[in-house]
This record gives sequence, structure tokens and C-alpha cells, in this order.
Amino acid sequence: MSREFKPRGADYRERVKQIFLEANFVRLLEIELLEIEPGLIRTSLAVQDKHKQQNNFVHAGVISTLADHSAGGAAGTLIGEQQVVLTLEFKVNLFRLASEIVSDASLKLSIRGKR
Repeated sequence: MSREFKPRGADYRERVKQIFLEANFVRLLEIELLEIEPGLIRTSLAVQDKHKQQNNFVHAGVISTLADHSAGGAAGTLIGEQQVVLTLEFKVNLFRLASEIVSDASLKLSIRGKR
């Protein structure tokens, strides 16, 4: 089921860009924001040594941060100017080891919360 989302404000793209700019850890990891649409965020990460764990694979914390912040950005396209998005809980299943570029990490919302 595909759903169309409508942003609450014409400046939603700028607000999401600002969220990414102000997030110190996201800047440290160098996560790149590629696309912002209502309910959709695309991000990318060019993997560097600082992202890897002892076995030379991308650390699960890096992948989780990419997923969490992308989800927050997607939700952030739909909130009002005085609202914030915070993650209460999420689960990440890692099916493959990542060692190179984590590109085009897309996150599209399928439902909207009650608040």
C-alpha cells in the first residue's frame, strides 16, 4: 500500500537539512543527505577506516546511526515547526557484512504515528 504524505510547512526540506547539520555524530560519521521528500529520505555514507570495526567491516553502530537518523529525517518532513522527532525504540537486522560504500540508504515511511 503506497501512501502520500503531506508536509506541515513549505520549509520542511530546510528544517531536515538543519537537523543533519546540527547532529554532531552524523557530521562526525560524514553521512550525506541526498534527497528529501515528504516521508522519504535518502542518505549515503562513503565508508572510511573510522567506520570499521576490528574485522574491517562497517561497525553495526554506524549502520544503526545511518538508519536511525534517516528514519528521523523522514519523519521530520511531516512534523510541524515546533515539533521534534525522537527515537524511542528501533531494531536493526544485519543480513550482510558491509565493507565498502553504504550508498542510497533510503527510508520511506509507511504509516504516520498518532501524534
